[in-house]
Amino acid sequence: MTQPKRTNPPPVKDPLIFIQFIAQFAVIGGLIVLVRALLEQRKLSAVNAVPTVDISDVGERSLRCVIKGSAEPRPGGLLTGPMSGRPCVWFQATIQETWRTVEKDEGREISTTHTSTRWNVCSAPQLYVRDPTGLAVVNVDGTAVDEPVRSHLVTMPAVEAQHIEVPGKPIVLDKRKLDHTVTWREVIVPPGQPMYVLGVGRRHPETGHAVMSKPGRGPFIVSTLSEEELRERSSERTRSRYIGGGSLFVVGVTVFTIIELTSG
Repeated sequence: MTQPKRTNPPPVKDPLIFIQFIAQFAVIGGLIVLVRALLEQRKLSAVNAVPTVDISDVGERSLRCVIKGSAEPRPGGLLTGPMSGRPCVWFQATIQETWRTVEKDEGREISTTHTSTRWNVCSAPQLYVRDPTGLAVVNVDGTAVDEPVRSHLVTMPAVEAQHIEVPGKPIVLDKRKLDHTVTWREVIVPPGQPMYVLGVGRRHPETGHAVMSKPGRGPFIVSTLSEEELRERSSERTRSRYIGGGSLFVVGVTVFTIIELTSG
């Protein structure tokens, strides 16, 4: 992924061109933030509306519901974080490198930051959650666990990094890159971690276990936060995004309107 850093805008003869560019950025940015606010509001509505059930109440018919319980080891036993060595029931580990390039364009320097994920490994896509009434298998495949425990985070200059050995083939770094760093990051769900899961529940006809999966529509939440913490965070995000996105959009439209009135 490439993320251009902020650079000086190209010189323009008509300052209105630059102002129009800023207004266009405000309108587009405001719309993006408003869409994110709408998605967060849908999540908040689901947290408020979807009922919580005991795992034993999940039946053979699909049911949109919430279960709450504690994460427990899979049948094969506890896992071990590949970086931290900490016992866990789920983990995700990544190695990412970041560097910068500088190009010249008409006397200006354009600095661009690049990131590349060189290694990404995740444990099996099932998470086991138990409440006092039974056990549920949560299919987290393709869904990020919300607020997992950060168990390992190290960033260092690439020139100081030794040979990085990972399963498969070693990672070779080009240490001549500008501002080149490497970050090792690991997150886990430890055993006994309280879990909140909102999705579609259905009892597996063969194993008899309740299974929580991603719904066809609507949010799928697998979180270490409590319902109250999720509600508070989502409410704050919704409010701030509507205010921020709406303000950007109004400013952009207002500037466009002023330009049209003054140039006409």
